[in-house]
Amino acid sequence: AVADATLPMTGRADPSIQALLLPTGQCRAYQPDGDSTPVGCDQPHQLEVAGTVRLPDAPSYPGEGAVDDACAGVARAYAAGTLSYSALFYDERSWAAGTRDVTCVVGVAGDVYGWGTRTGSLAAVTS
Repeated sequence: AVADATLPMTGRADPSIQALLLPTGQCRAYQPDGDSTPVGCDQPHQLEVAGTVRLPDAPSYPGEGAVDDACAGVARAYAAGTLSYSALFYDERSWAAGTRDVTCVVGVAGDVYGWGTRTGSLAAVTS
């Protein structure tokens, strides 16, 4: 999972929302510094937001594999075909902060942080 982003902030964090939840259908391109930024899906990009999933409460962090597995259904519902999928910006630190909502992304395998570069929406992929 992509999970190494931090955002600087000032003031008090809202305790009810401790997740970076992105809009379904948003395409994101990796920049030279490793951050992914929103771009139009008609532009070269590596990731597309497939949706959000809520993890069930449990006594401890379920692990990266279980988080990615939770994104599998969201990915299949969003795009048909053989795709890669993952949780975006979620790891054990997110769990410890009380976050159970996870942004799930889809893409194709490739050489940009494991993702391939493409243009067009993956929601239209049928095989």
